[in-house]
Amino acid sequence: MGLNINLGTADLAVAKKIAKAIYPRKGGLVNIKAMGTKLEERGITQIGISNVDYEKNPIYRPFELVKIEAARYGIPFVGSELIGMVPLGALVDAVKYYLQLELFKREQILELFLLEDGMEQG
Repeated sequence: MGLNINLGTADLAVAKKIAKAIYPRKGGLVNIKAMGTKLEERGITQIGISNVDYEKNPIYRPFELVKIEAARYGIPFVGSELIGMVPLGALVDAVKYYLQLELFKREQILELFLLEDGMEQG
């Protein structure tokens, strides 16, 4: 699963430092690969993240760590984008985390309910 995080700076050196901070060999997160790149046309930088196992490192964890590291340099978060296919479980984890849901169950997701109901009837 891929996640790109856009930062409000054109300073590629800082973006690379932030990427290294979340990389496991530098004390960061396991199952994460990260790199800093420059988006010339927008005048910003981007941290590209590959998350090998979202169950060990939910999508919100590298996301928040990049924001924390960027804040250390006084760099604002600009936006993000998901790359490729994303497991439903990764999105559910993010929703539970950001909304601080206490009694949330996967059965509350309408599409899953309809899919399971259709399978039972078929």
